[in-house]
This record gives sequence, C-alpha cells and structure tokens, in this order.
Amino acid sequence: MAAEVREAIATAYCELVGDAEDGEGASLAGQHETILDEVGADAVIEAVERIWSSLHDPTTLVYPVAQGLPAEGIALAVLV
Repeated sequence: MAAEVREAIATAYCELVGDAEDGEGASLAGQHETILDEVGADAVIEAVERIWSSLHDPTTLVYPVAQGLPAEGIALAVLV
C-alpha cells in the first residue's frame, strides 16, 4: 500500500475515533453480541438492534469498568 494511502487512512481513523479504540492494557473485542448469516432486511435490522442492545448488557459493562474505562459514552459500530 502506498505511504500516502496509509497516512490518509490513519488520519481519517484518528479523526473518526481518536484514541477510543482498545488501549495497551484493554481490548473490548468480543465483548458484544455477534450475529452471522442473517438473510433479508428484517432479519438484518433485528440483528443490528440485538447487537446495539448488547452495548448496555450488564455483563458487557463489567470488563471496561474493571479496566478503569467509563461505562458511559462507549459507542458500538455494527458491520453488515
């Protein structure tokens, strides 16, 4: 990948999320609901709602709080 493309991606990423992603001592990967192989718009919409609702599940809030991260203000993107 060309250096200018790498730089453009890195710049856009930092502008979008700043340092909100995982830190050196904590990783939020895998903490939330994962749903695969949904077919049809209604099924995908329902899956997105389920995934978003997992953001506020008490069990998913334990880890970030234990890592010293705030429980409020955590955002969750859903890839479709």
